[in-house]
Amino acid sequence: MVTMFLNSLQYDDPTIPLVKEFEMFVMRSVIALKKNNNKVAELVLNEKFDGPKKLLTFLRKRLKNDELYLKMLEEDTEWYVELYYIRGAEEHSEICIKNFEVFIVKEKILIRIPEIAEK
Repeated sequence: MVTMFLNSLQYDDPTIPLVKEFEMFVMRSVIALKKNNNKVAELVLNEKFDGPKKLLTFLRKRLKNDELYLKMLEEDTEWYVELYYIRGAEEHSEICIKNFEVFIVKEKILIRIPEIAEK
C-alpha cells in the first residue's frame, strides 16, 4: 500500500511476503515436476521409466524424425534445468529478491518490481 504525504511517500514493502511466496512456488513446482512427470509419461506411453533421464532418452529416440517435437522437448528440458537451479540457489541462499522501488515521475507513482539476483 502506498500513502502519499506532502513531500514523501510511505509504502509497505511487500518483498518479504513475496520472497516466501516465491520460495513456496519454486519448491512446489520442482516437487510436482519430479513426482508427476514420469508418472504421466508412463500412463500415456504405457512404458516404465527409471527416472527423468530414461524418459528423455526414450522420447528422443521415439521422436527422432519429428524436428518440431524434438525442439519442444529440448526447450522444455532447458526450463526444467533452470527451475532446478533456481530452487537449489534459493535453498542455499545464493540468490535474493531485490526490494521494490517506488518513485515519482511527472506526478505519477511508479513501482519497479523486484528482480531475482545472485548474492
